[in-house]
Formats: sequence, C-alpha cells, structure tokens
Amino acid sequence: MKVKLNILYILLAFLWMPVCGWAQELVDPGEEEGPGVAPVAKVGNTDYKTLKEAFGAAPANAQVDLQISLTQKEAVTANATTLNLNNLTLTGEEKAGFNTTGKLTVKKGTLKGAFTVTKLANFVAGTDVTLADNVKIISGGKSYYRVLIDLGAYTDATAPIRNKEEVIYSKVDDKTLCCWLEADQAAYPIILKGNGAEYQTVPVSIQAHGSNTFTLTPIEVPEEEKYSITWAEVPGGTLKVMIDGQEVQTGEYVANSQVIIEATPAEGYTNPILYITRKSEGTPIDITEQKSFILNDNVEILVTFKKSPTVGPDPENPDGNAPDIKILNPKQAFVYNGEPQAFTLTTSPENALEGATISYTLDGTPVNKPTDAGIYDVIITRSADVDLAAVNCTLPGGLTIEKAEVFFKLNEGKTGFTLNADAQTATLNAGDYHVYMLVDGKEVKVEGSFAWGEGQGTAINGNVLTIAESGIYEVVFTPTKVENYKEIAPITLPIELKEGDLKDKMRTVTVSVINTYNPADDDEVRIYNGNLLMATATLSNKAEVEFYEGQKPTFRAFPGEGCAFVKYLIGDEQINKQDYTPETFDVDLVVEGHFGEKGDLESLSPTFEAPKELVYNGQLYANSFRILQAKVYSNWIFNYTKNNKIVQPINVGEYTLVVSRPADSKYQAYTSEPMAFKITKATPTVVADEITGAYPGLELKDLKLSGTATVEGLGTIAGTFEWVEPATVIKEGENKVKFKFTPKDEVNINSVTDLELTITASKENIPDFVSVSYNKPLGGTLVVVYEEEGDNHFQVIPSGTKVPTGTKVRIFAYPADYFELASLTVNTEDVLKDLVNNKYVIVRELKVDTDIHANFRFTGEEPTDPDNPDNPDNPDLPDNPNLPDNWPDNWPDNWPDNWPDNWPDNWPGNGGGLGEQNKDYTILVRTTGLGSVTPGTTGANRGESITFKIEPGYGQQIVDVRVNGNSVGAVTSYQLRNIYAHTTVEAVFSNINVPVYTLTSKVINERIGYVTPTKVRVTEGSNHIFIAHPNKNRTIEDVQVGTEKELKSIGTPTSYIFTDVKADSLIVVTFHSPVANESIEASKYQIYTENGAVVVDPDHAAGTVNICDFSGRTIYSNREVRSITRFPLSEGSYIVTLIIDGKQYSQKVYLLSR
Repeated sequence: MKVKLNILYILLAFLWMPVCGWAQELVDPGEEEGPGVAPVAKVGNTDYKTLKEAFGAAPANAQVDLQISLTQKEAVTANATTLNLNNLTLTGEEKAGFNTTGKLTVKKGTLKGAFTVTKLANFVAGTDVTLADNVKIISGGKSYYRVLIDLGAYTDATAPIRNKEEVIYSKVDDKTLCCWLEADQAAYPIILKGNGAEYQTVPVSIQAHGSNTFTLTPIEVPEEEKYSITWAEVPGGTLKVMIDGQEVQTGEYVANSQVIIEATPAEGYTNPILYITRKSEGTPIDITEQKSFILNDNVEILVTFKKSPTVGPDPENPDGNAPDIKILNPKQAFVYNGEPQAFTLTTSPENALEGATISYTLDGTPVNKPTDAGIYDVIITRSADVDLAAVNCTLPGGLTIEKAEVFFKLNEGKTGFTLNADAQTATLNAGDYHVYMLVDGKEVKVEGSFAWGEGQGTAINGNVLTIAESGIYEVVFTPTKVENYKEIAPITLPIELKEGDLKDKMRTVTVSVINTYNPADDDEVRIYNGNLLMATATLSNKAEVEFYEGQKPTFRAFPGEGCAFVKYLIGDEQINKQDYTPETFDVDLVVEGHFGEKGDLESLSPTFEAPKELVYNGQLYANSFRILQAKVYSNWIFNYTKNNKIVQPINVGEYTLVVSRPADSKYQAYTSEPMAFKITKATPTVVADEITGAYPGLELKDLKLSGTATVEGLGTIAGTFEWVEPATVIKEGENKVKFKFTPKDEVNINSVTDLELTITASKENIPDFVSVSYNKPLGGTLVVVYEEEGDNHFQVIPSGTKVPTGTKVRIFAYPADYFELASLTVNTEDVLKDLVNNKYVIVRELKVDTDIHANFRFTGEEPTDPDNPDNPDNPDLPDNPNLPDNWPDNWPDNWPDNWPDNWPDNWPGNGGGLGEQNKDYTILVRTTGLGSVTPGTTGANRGESITFKIEPGYGQQIVDVRVNGNSVGAVTSYQLRNIYAHTTVEAVFSNINVPVYTLTSKVINERIGYVTPTKVRVTEGSNHIFIAHPNKNRTIEDVQVGTEKELKSIGTPTSYIFTDVKADSLIVVTFHSPVANESIEASKYQIYTENGAVVVDPDHAAGTVNICDFSGRTIYSNREVRSITRFPLSEGSYIVTLIIDGKQYSQKVYLLSR
C-alpha cells in the first residue's frame, strides 16, 4: 500500500512542474518576492531577486548583470558599478531611477520609460545602449537627451559647452563622451577644449535621443594680435613694467593693453626720464609725466636715471652744465643680405656726438663690420672737448641683423632627381635648383648644399638614395653659412619605382585669385612645396598643381598696389592668414584667394593735436603731438622740418609738422596737411649768491659774482654772471648794484639784464690776509708769482697760499703747442682779452680771496716752432711750451730743472725761496680721473686744519677720498684737523655709470701688526694692493681673502692685490708672536729711493724684483738682481718686492720727481 502511495506522489510532482513554469511567467519580478521566483540579476555567481538587492550587495566597481527584461518601479543606489543589460530591456516607471553615488555605466541593451538620476555626470550610457525615442532621463526636474561625441584623435578634448552653457558629461571610454542636453529646437555646435586648442561638432538640435553621435573638427582660433615690449637694465635704479596690475618681463603681450611703468631711482640718483620708441616710428617719445602708454606697436622702453648733485661740473670744462646727450635710435634692425651693416647715430642735441667712433661686439667678441645675423652691442666713444665730456657708452643689442629667408625654384624642365627604377635608386641633382634670397626685391644667390633627408629609404650614399618602395621623400638644403638664414622647410618629392604606384594618392590643388575691387590688379597667390615655388596664380590665370598625400602645399598671398588680402576660401572653410599650410591633405583642393581694396585712412578723418607755440626746455617735443582720433594707432610717422630740413623739434625756431603713414597690407598710404608751430626762447630764473666780506674801496670786479640760473625742464643751466659796471667802487654801507646773466646757449635761452643785488660793505671786513687759489689745467701753464721787488720777487705762490692784503701778483697763462687759451677768469671776471693783449701776462692786486681759473682748448694745429715740436702722439702732454718774451728770464737758483712740465702740482720744492718753504708739513694732493680738489698741494704748520673741497667733473662721480691711502668715503669736502705730519690726500673720480665696490682689511691680533689700507672704494675692474705690516719680531700666520660670507686662505704673503674687482671684498690678516724656537731677523736687504729711482740692494745675494704701483699695475716683473740695482720711475707710490731663496721682502716707497 505504501509503494502505491509513493508512486502517486511522484506522478503528481511531474504533473505540477509545467504548471509552476507557467505561473512563473505571470509573476512581475519587480514587485513580487518569495520562494520559487526566478533571479532578476547576478553579481558574480550570486543570484538576486531584485535590482535593489543586487546593487545593494555589489561592491564598488563591480558589475550587475540583468537576467530578464524588467520593469523597474523604485530607485536604487548605485555606487561606482556597471549595469550590464545583457541585450535585454529595462523599463522605468514612476519613481524608478538611480541614486548615483558613484559612476554608473549602463551597457548592452535598451532603456525605455522614465528614469530619475540624481547626478547625470555619473550616469554613462554608451554607444551600445539604445535609448528609445520616448524614454525620459530626468534630473533635477528636467528631462535630458543623450548625445554621444566621437573624440577621434582629439582624446584630450573635454569640458563641453553649448550655446555658452556647460554641458553635463562623462567619458564612456578614451574616445567617446556621453553628454546630456535639454531639449530645444535651435541648432548650436558643442565646443570642447583641449591642450591649447578648441574643437566643435556640427550644429546640434536636440529633440530626441535617436543615434546622436557626432565627430569633432578643430576650431581655428585667429592669433591674438600681440606686440613686443623690450627694455634693458640701466644703472641708477629699477624699472617695473605692469599690464593689468601684473608685473611683466620683456616679451610679447596682447595689443591695446595699457602698460604702466614704475621707475624707482637708487640712492644717489634723481627721478628718471622715461621714453618709449615705437618700431614703426623710430622716434623716442617722452612719457615721463604719463608713465603709461597703449601697446599698439613693438615698443622699446628707455629710462635714464640722473646722478644726484654729487656729480658736479668738470673744472676743466667751461660748459659744466652741458645738456644730457640722448641717443634717439638706440635699436636698429636689418635683414641679412651678405653686406656689412652700420649703426646710424642720431642724437639730441643734434650732432652732439659728431666724430664719435662706433664699434661692435657680438657675444663679447669685437667685430669690425657686422655682416652675419646676430644681436650686436654697439660701443660709442668720443673724446672730451671744450663743450662736452668724454663719452664711452655701450648700447646692448643696439644693432640686430635678422636671419634671411631662403627660396627655391626648379630650373625649367627639371625634376630635381634622376630615377633608376631597376636599381631602385634616386640620384639627387642639386644643379636642377635655383636657390636665392630676396634683397630689395631682387633675387640673390645663396650658397649651400642639397642632400636627401636622413633616415629615408634603405641607404644613402652621397647624393644617391636607395629605396624599397614608391613614396614621398624629403630633400634638405643647408646654406654654407646656416646661421644667417631662417629654418628652411624640406622639399618633398614623389618617387614612383613603377609608374602609377602613387596614382591613388595624387591630389590636385587649384588656386584662383578674386578681386572684386580691381579686377585688373596684380594680386598673386604663390604655391610652395616647403620653400620651393611650384606655381603662381593671378587674376587672369588659375594655377593647378599636383601634390600627393604626404606633401603639404603652402599658400602665400601677395596683394597688388592699393589692394589688401582678405581671405582664402577652401570649400566652406574661411582662412584669414596670408600664409597658410593645411594640417592634412588627402583630397583635391579648390582654393580661392580673395583680395579687396585697402582701407583709406583719409575716410577715417584722423585728427592730431599740435600746440601752436612751445617754450624751449631742452627736451624733444615730439611727444607734444598726439593722434586724437584715427582708429589706427600704429606706424604713424611724424616728420618735422625747419628751414626745409628734416630736424627734431628741440631748439628755438619755426617748424612744420607733417604726419604720414606708409602703405601696409591693410591701409593705403596717408599724408596730412602741413601744421605750423614754433618753439620760443626760454627765460631763466636768476638768483645771485649773497656776497659777504665786502669793504669800502673795492671795485665790483674784485668780488666773486656767482649764482644759479634755472630753466623749467632743464634745471640749472650754464652761463656767465657779469657786473654791468665792473669798475664801480664799493662804498661804506649798502650798495645797490646791477648785474646780468648771459646763458651759454644764447640761441635757445634769453639773457637777463638789469638784475639788482645789494652788497653791504664795512671797514671791519678788511682782512689782514687773503688767499690765492688756481687750477692746474691741461694743455698749458698757469702760474702765479710775486710781482713786487724784493726777496720774493718772481717766487711762485702755491695755490691755497694766504698773502697780505694788497699783495701784487703776476699771473702767467700760456698755451702749449697744439693748444690755445680758451678762458681765464679772476673771481669770475673774464680777463682773457687783457691777458692776450699783454702777451699772456697780467698783474693784479689781491684785495680779497682770489680764485684764478684757466682753460686751454686743443686745436690740433701744428706748432709754429719746428725746432721744438711736441710729441704728436700725445699732444695733451706738451713737452715744452714756447714761452713768451715777457716770461721771466731769471728763475730762482733752486728752481727744478724741468719746471713747469713735470713738476708736481704746487710742490713746495726742496728748500729755499718757494713760497711756503717754511711750513712744517707738506700736504700732497693727488687726483685720479676727471675732477678737482681745492686747494691743491699746499703746506701746513703743526696743529693747523685745512678743509678740502672735492668736485667731480661733468658726468663723473666721486669714487673715493683717501687720506694716507685710507678711505674717508665719497665725500664732497673733508677737513684735515690738527695736522702733525706730512699727509697725502687723494681723490678718485670715474664715469657715473661705473659700479663702485669697497675693499676692507681686518686684523686678528692687531696689537702686533697692521694692514694698509684699512678700507678703499674702487671702481669695477680695478686692481688694488693691500700690505700686511707685522711688528718687529712678529710674523704673519694666515691671510684670507673673499667676502664676508666666504673667505679662503691664501697662505702668508706680505701683500695681496685684488684684481679685476667685481664685488665688495675683504682681506683678513692674522699676526703671530713667535715662541721658543721661532724667530725672525731684521732684513739685511735695503730698498730705498734716490734721484728719481728705486734702489734695491740684495746684499750680494741673487734674487728677483717685482715693482707695482698702488693700482696693482706691474712696472717691473721678475727683474734679476745680484748687486745694487737702480729702477728709474716717475713720481708716485710703489710696492717693491725682493724675492731671495723663495722668501720675499716687500716695502712701500714714495718717489719724488728729480
């Protein structure tokens, strides 16, 4: 009975199975759960009954596989997973959708219905997912449609924008973007950005999902017009250039930017003068007041920082306030043409550097005639003359020779190579090519060599190329002087081993020229293969050229007279570049070169601001004329004429201004109507210095008349103060007197007469003694002697001497050969005429402190006495002036034999009858460079004090003032107090642009030794010696040199020369006291001076002698000595070093003239 029941159960089970299957198909998997329900999705090998369970269980980056087509009715959370539809359909209803906490990628299947997605940027539906036309993808309450973009080769493209709105997107893979857009009717392209480029789709109208897949094409962004700004570092301050509030450096910047300049003077300099030079104009424009400009051309900024008043007039230069010299065209450019180029010097004032020598360097190497391409420094030198100080300046990059462009032509009927198809070789025929550059529109041959491009074919042997297959091969040309030419594009040649091999790759380029403005014009479009001219299209002749894939044609437009290039049209594409090379070339090209009328500037009604009357201020007035309205603000030329000559508007006169602009690729030439204006004389403001110490009985000419005259824009000007009635006798009390001022530049500045000054005179002012001072000019002799008979008759009165009031003196001033007396003043009174009429001698009674100043001018004329010529190689140093008849015949017996040629300035002599011979001490004054020290060499008694005035020459600076070799700083005055020894005062001057550095010595154990000097200031590139002086029985333990931060030991020398100084430097000397077995002996050798020579006595030992001066210059080097040896030298200080048996003995000596 049990067996029968079991069989019955089995049969019932078999009957129930199909019923279950049928029931399963009726279940909605999205809403029913329970035993017996089939899996909806899988994650790996695990089945899940709902999508929500599958996504909830799926780890990050896992894949959920759909098992059946499904209607989803609820939102699920997707965390960086993939939903594989398995080619099934997923339908969304009501609240269905995805909470995309991570990236969710849907693939392989169909989506229908509606899905709400929290973050569309994380929802990716690629090309393998079909979106039904009516499906809604909802986010933020808005419906979106999918657009797929095939990136192709532009895989860097991202950040899509459509109609200026950001597009929600994500990447499907490296080459596909999934974008979501709201529905609209308008068609807009989608624009993407890549690395420095932009791309776009065709215009897209979003109305359904469909198969919206689009490709990209690059957007040709027109080059933003830019101009360069350049400037060079200048001494005296710093320059800061800003655009949009940001500091910029030399380079190119967007056109029409506002450029602001901040120029800050360094210590010792005054406010700067600012100029800009636009390349198209070439004339500097003063922007000192505006300190800004609009960038509408290539611009060079020029700045000049003026030295502070410590830079004074040159006492040997009568024009101590000579105007600054401005070089108006400091940057000049040429294109290489095989010929030497030269820098053209234009200055303000005009011809200020006439006769200057111009030389050049390239990368620091002197170049005789700049010919090759490069950037040359221009060096301008000019000797000093009576009007201007010496000039020695460098214009960095003042002359540029740009590289030339090379072109090729194939000789008629030639191919450039010979093919041997059987041997699979191509032989290059260099003679088939004509190679040239254009110089002034003419073809000039370029030398060089042709070769096959490297890495081609299977082998290159000389000019023979072995190839394995037909293709495109490159030929390169290398000029003989490659550095003079721009980069040369290779020529590409199609080579077929078998005729027709490249037939499928052959493309035709057809070029036509269209000019709707002037159909008869001579516009051209030239077609190039690299730099090889292939054909020229004109208005009357189309050009048709065959190119092959792999070659790149280049189109260059050349407008005819009065016309301008407009554009190229290639199909629907418009190109605005005049020179154009397509990036790819795989189809036939039909190119139209469009030309039109040049713009007419006259129709733009340009207007200019031109003041009718200006007052002379020594500045270039070009910046006073501005373009007020023109729409074009570059390349304008301002031409100024005066008396029908082209000039710069600086000096007084009547001028005419004509503004013009040369024709260029866009506009016709333009010339304005002449505009008249004038520059009138300036009137100076004159202030006389107060006169003190006057007493009754003096004549006005006895008093020093000085003051200051200024002109707006020029500052202090040079000129002469004169008494209207110099013979007027001063009375007791107040005296109202007249004086006048005459400017040196009478052409541009008015004289001022009828000026009044009040002088108060008192008998109490009569001095017991008065001083007499005078300069020591080059080119002649100035000397003052006692006039009165007696013991002092004809004795020289040294400059700075005090003599009893009323002393009569005789003043001699006589020029040397090649020179003439230019001026002689006694307390500013011009006595030149009196002196010359009296054969270069005048007699004066000294009633007040008297300053005598002579200046001699170099004439270059041969001496009149052939029996006594000067050295023509050094006319500035006359051998022996031809003295006048009234020159004293009997000088004192103890007068130096070679007076007055090489006699030290005011030297008091070697005993007896020389003015201040009875003074206790001699104060020797020396100068290096252009400048003066007043008083000069003089005498002093014990305890006396003397104040010295130090004045640099025009354009000079005070480098250092040294007392007994030690620096007291770059001071303009210095007082020697409580004098108790012979003393040397030395002033060093240099050009203001030369850097100055400080050399300092320090001593360790200073009680047993010292170093001289303690400190000096020297110019860059100088040499200077320091000497260590150990005390008796002491030694030098160590010497270190370097900077404060880094010192290096150099052993134990007794002296060290800093050479070619480039920075502040330090020498540290450590002295040592020997102990026990250490000892040193007093030297048995002798070094001394005698009769104009240094004498070295080596005590019968063999040794060598080195002698150098205090600047470090070697006079004698490694001279062998075995006995007492004399070394003749001129006056000065020297370091003598005697070396015997490897040991050296140094001594400082001072040598007087014989």
